[in-house]
Amino acid sequence: MVIEEAIELGVAALALQLPLGEHIRIAITQDYLARGYLQLGQQRQAAEYHEESGKHYEVTELWRDATYQYGQAAGIWNALTENDRALYCITHGATCALHAGEVDEADRLIGAVPAAEEGERVGEFYLRVLHLLLEQRKPVPYTMFMYNFSAYCKRTTDPIQKRIFKSGLDLLVAVLEETASDQILNALAISIEQTNETLLSSPDADTLAERISQTVDHLHYRHDTDGLRVWTVGLDWQQPLIIQITCLSEETIVQRVAMALALVLLANRQRIEKVIAEYGGSQEKGFALEVVAHRDIIQVIGGDIFTSQKNEQLSAAISESNVPWGEPQPPAALILHDDYELMHNWATHPENKAFVWILMLIHTALVAHCIHQSKESVPDLAKKSSRFCHEVLDFEEHPDEMQGFIFKIEDL
Repeated sequence: MVIEEAIELGVAALALQLPLGEHIRIAITQDYLARGYLQLGQQRQAAEYHEESGKHYEVTELWRDATYQYGQAAGIWNALTENDRALYCITHGATCALHAGEVDEADRLIGAVPAAEEGERVGEFYLRVLHLLLEQRKPVPYTMFMYNFSAYCKRTTDPIQKRIFKSGLDLLVAVLEETASDQILNALAISIEQTNETLLSSPDADTLAERISQTVDHLHYRHDTDGLRVWTVGLDWQQPLIIQITCLSEETIVQRVAMALALVLLANRQRIEKVIAEYGGSQEKGFALEVVAHRDIIQVIGGDIFTSQKNEQLSAAISESNVPWGEPQPPAALILHDDYELMHNWATHPENKAFVWILMLIHTALVAHCIHQSKESVPDLAKKSSRFCHEVLDFEEHPDEMQGFIFKIEDL
């Protein structure tokens, strides 16, 4: 009888709170009632109150509390085979978790999606959560969410589920068509970098590149008749800079890395300019970068640069010019490890930092180029580059990643 009396008091308190719109008090009372009903074995009432509590916490942007309540409700709805109610709670719970910065919890909730008779639904669910996040237009760790989304789509054997990732890319581009967003550009960049031919075919990738180019200001893409794919990025700095990124290999992964770099450099132009300003400002008007697979350039450099014990674990290397400043500089060459497609894959190597390493190399090389100094002579540049990359990709930073791997152009 004690529990029944407690529930009766809770219902009376809720009747007073609801007309006043006191969301936090309402949410607390509803959680109290949900726990009471659960002790009595009345699961449906418990699920109802957990779900309603989640809604009120969500309104007040108490994201962690909302995530918990939606998660509790989803578990009960799943047990009752109320799939539609479970899907609603999982969607909102995962969204709140992402707002709270808890990507792992969002991923756990999405993994709890009830199976449907027609097969897996996890892919559709990632898409549903992404759509809801984009509609709300609030800052969340999109990049980590998209890493997990891509990993699921790579691991699943269902071809329909695999194709859903392209729909996610289309959603991100659609947002860019409405409003400029550096955060969405970053998420789109890492999403494209993680794609393969199964998730995004080369013809579809070309179409997507054209669409992005037409949508985003200061960004141009062309696929020349000789096969070369070229990205041109305009950075509207105090001293404007034009970046040209050329793919020298036909390999899919080279093209995706080049596209991702173009998007990241444009999205984070202000961050980069701020670092350059700390060293006196830019003295350059252009920066040329060529992206190539190691196997396509090994004969030119006369040996395998990744065979040594020191370098074998690195995902890429980059050249540095010996030409005196003030004279036309040759393009920097970003050389991808022949196993890069295996090294960067979050479906098989979660938490890998293959692309982080590439961003560090490019950031270091670009800053050094703009301030007319070798990267070795610039104080704390490696630390600044590491910090830049981890901020962009929402990764934790580790001191042992601050070393460099840049060789002189005369070595090529």
